[in-house]
Amino acid sequence: MALNPVDSLRPYTRLAVAALFSLTLGFFGPVRIYFGNADEFAYSFGSILPFLAALVLAVMGTGILLLKAIPRAPSEKLLGMLLAAAVLLWLQGNILVWNYGLLDGHDIHWSQKSYLGLIDTPIWILLLLLAFLYSPIVKKIARPLSLLLIAVQILDILIVVVPHAPKPGMKRFSIDESREFSYSSSRNVIIVVLDTFQTDVFQELLDENRDYEKIFSGFTYFRNSLGGSPSTKTAIPDMLTAQQYDNSIPIDDFLERAYLGNSLPLLLKKNKYRCDIFPGGNVGIGMYLDRSLASNLKDRFPPSFKDVAYLIDLSLFRQMPHFLKTAVYNRQSWFLSRIFNKTEPDRRSSIEAGKKMRAAILPDQLFTESMIQEAKVDSRQPVFKFYHLRGVHPPLRMNDSCRLERMEFNRRNYKRQAKGLMKLVAKFLAKLKQIDTFRNSLILIVGDHGPGNWGLCEINLGALGTALPKTPPLPGLLKIKAGALPLMLMKPADDPGEKPLAISDAPVCLGDIPVTVAAAMGLKNNFPGRPLFAITATESRLRRYLYYKGFKSSKQGFMEPIAEYWVRGFSWLDEAWQIGANTFLPGWKNPAAGNPATRDP
Repeated sequence: MALNPVDSLRPYTRLAVAALFSLTLGFFGPVRIYFGNADEFAYSFGSILPFLAALVLAVMGTGILLLKAIPRAPSEKLLGMLLAAAVLLWLQGNILVWNYGLLDGHDIHWSQKSYLGLIDTPIWILLLLLAFLYSPIVKKIARPLSLLLIAVQILDILIVVVPHAPKPGMKRFSIDESREFSYSSSRNVIIVVLDTFQTDVFQELLDENRDYEKIFSGFTYFRNSLGGSPSTKTAIPDMLTAQQYDNSIPIDDFLERAYLGNSLPLLLKKNKYRCDIFPGGNVGIGMYLDRSLASNLKDRFPPSFKDVAYLIDLSLFRQMPHFLKTAVYNRQSWFLSRIFNKTEPDRRSSIEAGKKMRAAILPDQLFTESMIQEAKVDSRQPVFKFYHLRGVHPPLRMNDSCRLERMEFNRRNYKRQAKGLMKLVAKFLAKLKQIDTFRNSLILIVGDHGPGNWGLCEINLGALGTALPKTPPLPGLLKIKAGALPLMLMKPADDPGEKPLAISDAPVCLGDIPVTVAAAMGLKNNFPGRPLFAITATESRLRRYLYYKGFKSSKQGFMEPIAEYWVRGFSWLDEAWQIGANTFLPGWKNPAAGNPATRDP
């Protein structure tokens, strides 16, 4: 009796190899990415699991059918290469993990990393070639090796990944945008965060265009500002709770304690304010979402195909060899995500499709356009609005004319986008005046941090227009300072904005915002810090800044070691800075963890 030409491949062998490849590509890789960066995703893992399961089954089914359908010799070759590809995906994603920095939109200098391709590419070529040439031998070890690698990855998920799963409550809600631009006729508190906006750039723009004095009439520019930390994740809670994250507890625990314990949204909502929180594209970054804090929460919507595509893109970026990573990254447009950016809106009207596209590319421009079209006064209930805009966060995509232009991340282009951003802010303020909301609103326009950790470490001291120290700047301190100097502009409530922009050199910090707002609204509070207008320029005030590079990969939920700095004097100048006595390691024991951080030694 003649044998079927593909009978030499046992069904269980085909199943094992196809399962290893599909699970490594479509499940184990994405799971590691998700749980390693869970707070970056606006959905729960359970909600995306059906998508991943469908992907795994589709890839596995296709692999089995191909191995079963083609003749014996080619099927053995395909089996060997499929097994080799699965092994390489695992090897690249777990062993050959190269450091490209944070995938937060900043430029990747591929030419400086090309040597990595000289390491991993030969490994890929060699292993695939050996699997092709020695497929009969590979066939004999295919099933046990596949089962072994599946077991290894399951153990990895259970031991390393699952213990660091995010709290379910962090993914319970989404943002209701139906009243994003509805305001009160009695009292409004409006905080607009311009991500990564460094204060000296505003001083430059002000020096070049005196119209800013009229555009920001009624505002005070606090140029001697200091942030609390170098990234959004910890800068936003500092801004809204006056508490600095010190690495003593996981960041998710800190956010929950800080916001539910003593925060500005909590205080305002308890005092009958309608609190509308709009945290920007990455829902939850630096925020804790709870109905006791925000009025505009709704049950979490299911993730879309675009969400799944982005997660798969990140996984592919980790699992692919160096010279294929550029195609996956695609200048921050990503390999699969760009497909759904183009196709997903087709299910809606052309207007909605265009709106969605502009939201992805120029979100701040769309924000301003929507505000101009939709802004209204619809109640007497006092309102708190927190808007987190993209600002000048990389990648830079908006030029000084507010038009799309993909630009290299450097000081010149950073300033161009900042200039365009100020035009949008001017339109925002003009609309508030048009609907007669400007006068009764306390308005804060602030940065959350500077671009130091993104490699842009320039501070234009000459913009101060005063005599500067003759000593050269300290290179090591420059990066730290460049993340620590956020823009801070404030207009008090009941100010019609008739006086031109004022400049204050009072030593202020982001952590002063909660007590400033609470005091201005006449609300009893126990926030640390000082009201901004109660601080004079002549004070010798000591302020604290906590610097870190990023997350510590070996202890998920903590930052890398946090260095303490103290600033007394003008924050732009090196002479005002001194290193503190403490370096906070991940998980250090702090008996006061979760309580307001002490800002004075």
